[in-house]
Amino acid sequence: MGKMSGICGIVNLAGEPVSSGDLNLVSSALSHLGSDGSQMWIDGAAGMGHQMMHITPESLTETLPFHDYDSDLCITADARLDNRESLFQALDIPPADQKHCSDSFLILKAYAKWSDDCAEHLLGDFAFAIWDRRNCKLFCCRDHMGIRSLVYFCDGKRFIFASEAKGILAYPGVQRELNTKRLALIRMMGYFLVDRESSFYKNIYIIPAATILTVERG
Repeated sequence: MGKMSGICGIVNLAGEPVSSGDLNLVSSALSHLGSDGSQMWIDGAAGMGHQMMHITPESLTETLPFHDYDSDLCITADARLDNRESLFQALDIPPADQKHCSDSFLILKAYAKWSDDCAEHLLGDFAFAIWDRRNCKLFCCRDHMGIRSLVYFCDGKRFIFASEAKGILAYPGVQRELNTKRLALIRMMGYFLVDRESSFYKNIYIIPAATILTVERG
């Protein structure tokens, strides 16, 4: 899978504020992915975390999670884009801004322009989540080949996502229970074609490659 940053987040579906302590527990469980620092962002019922590992020149000046005040969108991402030039043109990014334009910023601008269809315009390895504050909507996406990982948990009260299951398991009350059905499938040839979403833990699911997932209240 190669080097990767860690991302995570919590959305309380009933609207109660996200606890900074709970989000810190989830984010800290991914600290092994964050050799270059960590940050959190909370806005009411939504919160995001990021464990940074610099993998591109553009990421050296990147700060995540990033909240764009103009669009009122916030992103956390583990991403490396391979079609930056075509995105610069499609998104009208002037040459003077291109050198220091991060991949996560391009993804955020792509979502602002194309909404749920933004992934059709992205090439590379990525897993990201965008909180659309104006519409109270979380948009999650994983790259076409599934190089970057993204898992989630939802109990009807809260939605939690993370790069690895250990982030979700750090949340108070989430039970560490083995998914015996998933374990049994390993012995079946082609098991990954039978079930692309179940993880080795009960109630923790994998967002499959080339998949988007949206979360809204209700």
